[in-house]
Amino acid sequence: MSNFVAELRRRNIFRVAGVYAVIGWMLAQVAGLLESSMAAEFGCKNAC
Repeated sequence: MSNFVAELRRRNIFRVAGVYAVIGWMLAQVAGLLESSMAAEFGCKNAC
């Protein structure tokens, strides 16, 4: 098991996974912001 973790570290898997997590979080924040602004711009027809 330690060889597996060492190989993941050697290939920078943890760093890449962290970058993907941060980018995914940022995209979710932007999507939420756009959703809120679109609902305010076009009027809230559904439950907001």
